[in-house]
Amino acid sequence: MDDFITPAIWRKGKKTILRPICEANLPLLQTWINDPANNKYLFVTWPMTMANERAWFEKSNQDPMNHLSLCIYTHDDKPIGNISLHINLHRQSAVTGTLIGESDYQNKGYGTDAKMLLLEYAFMWRGLRKVTSSILAGNGPSRSYAKKCGYRHTATIPQEHFVNGEWQDEVQYTVFRDEWLKRWKKYKKGWKPSWL
Repeated sequence: MDDFITPAIWRKGKKTILRPICEANLPLLQTWINDPANNKYLFVTWPMTMANERAWFEKSNQDPMNHLSLCIYTHDDKPIGNISLHINLHRQSAVTGTLIGESDYQNKGYGTDAKMLLLEYAFMWRGLRKVTSSILAGNGPSRSYAKKCGYRHTATIPQEHFVNGEWQDEVQYTVFRDEWLKRWKKYKKGWKPSWL
């Protein structure tokens, strides 16, 4: 954090802070997406160059209202991952993607907290009716945390991705607003979001 100004807080949850991605985050994003331990669970399996990351960053900034890309920080300002929301206004729906890139913070509730913050925005501020996440069938941790956020398995696309020498299914998890509201009510018990 010493070489650039800490970007603004967009949402602060129980465990995470969501901040707009800035150019200074790009080297970390490139490291996370190329890390073999992370990459085996992603749909992007080819090497991502800094030029690729910069092009993605510039494209995501062309329509920030409907394509949100955020960096996930801990409460002590350590960047640990990124999360995105791609909105289809016509369908009143969105797709999300999340990567906790720092291994020390995986499977410890940081992804769940960040996703609950993003879903609160999707459902309570943008009026969406459903949000979907696509996951490799072999990615047990992502399937587990999707369920914690209220998602349920809605589709399987057989043998959709070639990973580590074999074809893997893609599974889709969906959460509808009415179902998520019950989960959100329980999740925020004893904690008041600062923006409400």
